[in-house]
Amino acid sequence: MFTNQIRLRTVIFAFTSLFALATQLLAIEPDANLTLDASTVRYSIQGLGGNYVFGGLANPITAYTLSHLPLAFSRVQMQLENLKPFSDEKDLDAAALRQITEMDKPGSGFFSSMKINAELARRKIPCIISIWRLPAWMYSAAAQGNGNRIAADKWPVLLAAIAQYLKYSKDKYGFEPIAFSFNEPDMGVHVKFTAEEHRDAIKKIGAHLAEMKLKTRMVLGDVVHPSATIKYLNPTVNDPEALKYCAVVSFHSWGGASPKEYALWPALASRLKLPLIVAEAGPNSRALKDGSLNTPKHSLSEMKHYQELFLYACPNAVIHWEYTPDFRLLDKDPADPKKLVPNFRCALQKHWLTFVVPNSKALKTDTDQPAVLFTAFQTGKNYTLQISNNGPARKANLTGLPANLKRLNKVTSELSNLFKQGEAIQIKDGKATIDLPAESFTTLTTLNVPKFDNSLPNS
Repeated sequence: MFTNQIRLRTVIFAFTSLFALATQLLAIEPDANLTLDASTVRYSIQGLGGNYVFGGLANPITAYTLSHLPLAFSRVQMQLENLKPFSDEKDLDAAALRQITEMDKPGSGFFSSMKINAELARRKIPCIISIWRLPAWMYSAAAQGNGNRIAADKWPVLLAAIAQYLKYSKDKYGFEPIAFSFNEPDMGVHVKFTAEEHRDAIKKIGAHLAEMKLKTRMVLGDVVHPSATIKYLNPTVNDPEALKYCAVVSFHSWGGASPKEYALWPALASRLKLPLIVAEAGPNSRALKDGSLNTPKHSLSEMKHYQELFLYACPNAVIHWEYTPDFRLLDKDPADPKKLVPNFRCALQKHWLTFVVPNSKALKTDTDQPAVLFTAFQTGKNYTLQISNNGPARKANLTGLPANLKRLNKVTSELSNLFKQGEAIQIKDGKATIDLPAESFTTLTTLNVPKFDNSLPNS
């Protein structure tokens, strides 16, 4: 009898081990249970889009994004770094305008930038404009890569240059951005301000633009990271005179943040009654330099990053970095190196911009699987559900769908299979079950699904 018990235990152990091994080999994953609460609106979306900072309008990548992505928000560069000294001029405004006019010649980077501005204006796309670099003669010391400081005696010429740039772009190109900033002033990329200097700059520039009867106001923040940077805004937040010139609160999402850190930003924006803008969206600012940009790891990180922004930061607008050759959304076609084709990150932008339209309302969602993130949006009678799966293939069980929904269009992107429309999902009693491919992004929507056009303009 004792021998039989040993044999039985051996058989049970062997069967258990084989079952565990088979489970591992089959990579069986638990279902993701996703819950929608369509009755709870968390915040509203003004629009999504991209930066057009480095790279001209004629570039095929820039042209593609303008042609194929339904842009609803943007950010551009104010190019003043080639100004020559004019501090000794009696009429600073006239001197600044003369130089700006001279720089606006066909073939110049300035001209190319203005053409992008004009196209954004033609489309009536809300836009932020930022300064990266100033001419070296405006700095208090020899120019360096980052951390340059503005000389105190150069503020009058700088104010004239900013105002005349905005006036010129408005009068000639119809371009009038909603807000102005210095790019990442807390780190000094490439012009640095202390928190108090940031407040003072907002007051100086804001007052001057108002005096010049320009509608462009100021960005509060535009800081380099969402984590541990919100305190940089405190001097401005505590100064009513500075706050009256601010149109938006902004951070850049490089490096991401914890849910608690993200939550500080919408809380502040709500208290100030200002929209919250992610003016540069992306998980890793060095991805282009370190060669990881369009690797599977970075691409999937960006997929997760966007979901976390909408879940925890509650932004009113998100502006991707970038829609130009810098942080390119198109790569060389392996079959034809002379041809450019959209990559997975481009498909993700198509998912977001096509189906999360301006004036969407972000709804409350929940997931029981950390690798599967779930966001949902409503516009009028239309609904869009965004589901990212950063793990193996599995099923997703959706509950809480509105009673009037009977079907949802489905479009899915995998790393090598982009923006593919599948059969519509049938809904019964507010429930549905779908298959999630491994490492994929799936949109379920009542909106029409457009074709994912791979062709370049004029190709």
